[in-house]
Amino acid sequence: MDAGALGIVTGIEGGQHVGLAIFQPAVNDVATYYFRTPFTFNTSNTVSYSLWGTTIIDDGAVLYVNGQELNRNGVDLGATAATWANRTVGDPAQESFSGPSTVTLVNGTNILAAEVHQVPSTSSDLTWGL
Repeated sequence: MDAGALGIVTGIEGGQHVGLAIFQPAVNDVATYYFRTPFTFNTSNTVSYSLWGTTIIDDGAVLYVNGQELNRNGVDLGATAATWANRTVGDPAQESFSGPSTVTLVNGTNILAAEVHQVPSTSSDLTWGL
């Protein structure tokens, strides 16, 4: 399924790729939804970089860069696709994060992925934004 079919709006803000998904799931018994997008990082510098950002999540999410965990909010360690979030978010708000130094960007194309977990099984909405 492509991003457009999921109701994801993407664009460029401040030179960075951003995305936001707000939709009503067709079925309410799905605990986890998955999103991913490529982004380009070009540098010839050998200095260290820190990853940070702001998310909007309903109810929990785990973010990955190139398969390495970047941030976890509202999702227990060891969660699977069938695991519900460990918190309920009534009105999603911006939450800042900074990633661990173990996440490595490569020169060129990188992949940002998110697994967004819902709670409870009667949830009528999904929000994910970066």
